[in-house]
Amino acid sequence: MKKILSLFLLAGTICVQATSAIAGSTTALGIATPWSGDPQHTALLIIDMQQDPAKIAPEMTNAVLPNLEKIIALARSKGVKIFYIGRAYRLDGSNVEPYRLNAFKAHPFQVVGTPGADFINSIKPQPQDWIIYKNRADGFMDTYLNEYLSNLQIKNVIITGVQTPVCVRATAISAMERNYNVTMITDATASATPEVQAANLDDMAVNGIATMSTTDFLTKLKKSN
Repeated sequence: MKKILSLFLLAGTICVQATSAIAGSTTALGIATPWSGDPQHTALLIIDMQQDPAKIAPEMTNAVLPNLEKIIALARSKGVKIFYIGRAYRLDGSNVEPYRLNAFKAHPFQVVGTPGADFINSIKPQPQDWIIYKNRADGFMDTYLNEYLSNLQIKNVIITGVQTPVCVRATAISAMERNYNVTMITDATASATPEVQAANLDDMAVNGIATMSTTDFLTKLKKSN
């Protein structure tokens, strides 16, 4: 009985430490590794910054766009590999998630080959960038994203875009599980409310995903070779 009680106490301690941890800190679950500052082995992922999502939730797009414009410009000049990841659905809805299908049938969105699936003009991809189209939240699921990153010898993944609780989070966790060092840019990602954003960032931090502001990221990137 004493051994069982000790195990319960240990489990409770782990939970308390994990839920009270701040982003990027040492926790009972591990350490979120800060970005190394090495642009040559780093990929910037820009998630769902497309025309249709910008119309559906303009407040989230507007919140991150100014910072993303700065990040992309400097990252490109420093040789960071830039990946644009977006949804692309068939017009017939055959690759749409079941929970979205009724809404899609009523008003199709992010349809492949339409302007709604295009990335926002001010941050549109350049010829040297990579474009990944997905039809689920996770940017790695049924795509060639991991193969590209592996072939390019990427070690660090910087996550930006919308929205944090869904596609951003799913892609970040998937990257971490593939042994990449993952950093979320706190003010170049967005959620429906500040409370949702903070809760998701804190939760990911105690599971090994580092966080960094746009200012801190740009400062570190400027100092890199």
